[in-house]
Amino acid sequence: MKKWNVIALIPYPLEQTAPSDPETGGLPKNLRWESRILESTKNYGGVLVGIKQRDHFDYWNTFSFPSISEPAEIHLIVGAAESDEALRLVDQLLEDICDDLSFRLQSPIPILSLEVLDVTPPVEIGDERATLLYPLPNGYKHPKFGTMVYLNSSDTELKPELKVDFSSYTSRDRAILRWYHKAQISQAEVDRFLHLMVCLEILCEEYSEHVAAPYKASCGHEILNCPECGASTTKKINGATLKKYLTEQLGMSNRHASDTWRLRQMIHGANDLSTSKIEKISEICRALKCSVSNGIKIRFSIDPSIPPYFNAGGAGMSQQVAYIGSRAIRKDDLHFYINR
Repeated sequence: MKKWNVIALIPYPLEQTAPSDPETGGLPKNLRWESRILESTKNYGGVLVGIKQRDHFDYWNTFSFPSISEPAEIHLIVGAAESDEALRLVDQLLEDICDDLSFRLQSPIPILSLEVLDVTPPVEIGDERATLLYPLPNGYKHPKFGTMVYLNSSDTELKPELKVDFSSYTSRDRAILRWYHKAQISQAEVDRFLHLMVCLEILCEEYSEHVAAPYKASCGHEILNCPECGASTTKKINGATLKKYLTEQLGMSNRHASDTWRLRQMIHGANDLSTSKIEKISEICRALKCSVSNGIKIRFSIDPSIPPYFNAGGAGMSQQVAYIGSRAIRKDDLHFYINR
């Protein structure tokens, strides 16, 4: 059994200490910022955890964050045979810490880099030790922040000209393109999926072949007519209609259509964003992007024989990269742990 230090680099928001301009009540004439990091340690079921300022970060200002921040490190000391096992053992705890800090500080807390370093005692500064590194700038991403690049997913016009006219666009046309553009710029697969679903539901609103069924009680019995007035209880079934539209109009497979509707239920709280619950999200998201893109071509009367073309199959590549190697122990690596 070895000891490992799992070191996560995070942005920690600074506090503005200068008061408002006393004359105008607006921004102060000079902005001053102070650290909010309270160095501390806790023990969580045998895992020693500490948080501290990160020293000597020359390129911090090259990164962009929603709030003005400074670099901080979370250290998690855990026993395990190998580096990947050590990371697995503290992964949930690390996510819990970041989610908790994000809420309390009202700022996102991404893991900008993560290192799993061998600190098995006896250990001294300068010792060469094994390391598993998820480096800047992509760092380490928990499932809710997972990103993917689709390979060979589309063929586009090489040199498109400006569109001749936009006067025929309706408000819903523009809504579709806005949400589609949001999907294009979204980095996390979860966000991309949700934005594409909005596009899909707008497109499906004009689909005339609705699937309808009478009201079904919780006991499973169908009630064809209202017992009071006799009116039919038949109404549009959203899920069945959407799946029918995906398969019959947009060419999606039955399996992907069912998976898409199932994943959509996350907006109702039916998904905890854990690895097991969104393990197929990249496959589903790619198929959805292809179908929605084809739906947009149909809506805007774009000839199917001209680009852009879309491919629901093929490979995807994660933007999270890890390196295995070794490096010399530094003083900061042992800040919370010296031969314990």
